[in-house]
Amino acid sequence: MFYIDNLTGEICLNRGDNASFTLCINQGSNLSPLQYKLKEMDNLYFAIEEPNQPFENAIVKKVINLQNNLLDKNGNITFDIVSDDTVLLMPGLYYYEIKAKLYKGNEYRNSYLVIRLDESNYQYSIYDEENSNTLSSGYYTKLGNVISFEDSDTKEIYEAIISDSLLTFDIYENKEFSGLTFKQEQDIVNTIIPQTKWVVER
Repeated sequence: MFYIDNLTGEICLNRGDNASFTLCINQGSNLSPLQYKLKEMDNLYFAIEEPNQPFENAIVKKVINLQNNLLDKNGNITFDIVSDDTVLLMPGLYYYEIKAKLYKGNEYRNSYLVIRLDESNYQYSIYDEENSNTLSSGYYTKLGNVISFEDSDTKEIYEAIISDSLLTFDIYENKEFSGLTFKQEQDIVNTIIPQTKWVVER
């Protein structure tokens, strides 16, 4: 028996049975859903827990990522529960939970500006969150700890130095971003699905 209640998310599964799941990560709202597309460095953590058991001590654990799991045709991550995962569980009530560690290492911020570096094609954008507009975008190159940004429209070049988790624009340049410092965003751990019932049958 394998059953998912689409309203509550409760899952029933016979002990030792196999089951496949598809997970869509919504970074929008329930009324306006927006799919989050997993990146190479992102990890999802699936756990089955006994009642009142901490996530870290779960009796079934899985790491889900693009290296080990497939995407469906809509870009949602898939994963499997196999016989060995549940064959030793006694019938009864458990809980499952999914957390995500989302990689933010290519994003730098100060109080109102965000720099995003796309490492797959060496494109960048500098975005003003306060006024909701892009101040500069184009391609960047990196040599050692120096990054050079070339604006696609103006062809201006901005240079910045990366040191530890800080990115600082050249203070000697009389340009828009001169002397500004940005801090690298830390990876974010989110609970994608909070503790939800998982019933093991027979």
